[in-house]
Amino acid sequence: MNDKPGRMRKVLKWAAVGMLVLMLAVSILFNIALSALVMGQGAGGSDAAKFREFTVEGEGPDKVALIPIRGLISSGYGESLFGGRGMVASILSQLKKAATDNAVKAVILEIDSPGGSVGDSDLIYHEVQKMRTSGKPVVSFLRDVATSGAYYVAVGSDKIIAQPTTITGNIGVIVHSVNVEGLFQKLGIREVIIKKGRMKDLLSPTRQLTLEEEQLLQGITDEVYDRFAAVVASQRKLGGDQMSQIADGRIFIAPEALKAGLIDAIGYRDESLAAVRGMLGVKKIRLIRYEKLFSLKEMLSASSHAFSPSVSLREGIMEAAAPKLMYLWTIE
Repeated sequence: MNDKPGRMRKVLKWAAVGMLVLMLAVSILFNIALSALVMGQGAGGSDAAKFREFTVEGEGPDKVALIPIRGLISSGYGESLFGGRGMVASILSQLKKAATDNAVKAVILEIDSPGGSVGDSDLIYHEVQKMRTSGKPVVSFLRDVATSGAYYVAVGSDKIIAQPTTITGNIGVIVHSVNVEGLFQKLGIREVIIKKGRMKDLLSPTRQLTLEEEQLLQGITDEVYDRFAAVVASQRKLGGDQMSQIADGRIFIAPEALKAGLIDAIGYRDESLAAVRGMLGVKKIRLIRYEKLFSLKEMLSASSHAFSPSVSLREGIMEAAAPKLMYLWTIE
């Protein structure tokens, strides 16, 4: 009698049992790892340790860290798996990593940004200043656009080099909001606000500013502008007459920026590296970049956002609706 069907059923049975055991083992290991992650997330080390470096070009023991600053300078609501909103935290962490690595002798900031929020721009500028104070030179290399808050960051460096076609400058501050009061009236929509504090709904999109509110906002804007102008005047060693001509929000192409004293030279990355070698007095330099290492926790967090688009949408709407003081070149 042929017992092949019986043997086949046994094989399939034990294969199924083996698969279940394997799945159970994987599940147990995953839960152990997840538990360890949750238990130990407070002792995971500094943010600066979450990067690994790789060589861009050159050789030798002396390293120069190339740190890119691209896009809107804004911390947003945290760092996603593929970058984006956490760019400020990433830049600060890279600067701190470069500062604590004795083999890193200098930093090149490669900037391509229209600027961003006042606070975030100032945070990066502050970290650049700390780098210089520690004795490590910083060179800013300006790419397509380096305006407003991005230029604010650049003036913190020892030297600014721009491409011939770079747009820079735009020294100024802006805060904007949208008023939809007329539209709401046409649609029959009425906003209901319960507040404590006369100006709690300052810059509400559904009503006009009062004269008192406008004066308050203008005063704050003037103070923030004065800080920007003072930083530029001090770092670039520009007098009052020069500042009055260039610090009105206008933009400059690189040759004009050079004439105005906003940058030190026109060139490319090679010229930036040459400037660093001159500052350090060395012939060989190894240019490195940092690459983010993502933990299991960050991957799970990114996945949860990916599977919850409503969370990202809600955060995006809140971020866009919140009035902010901006060092930003904008057409809005």
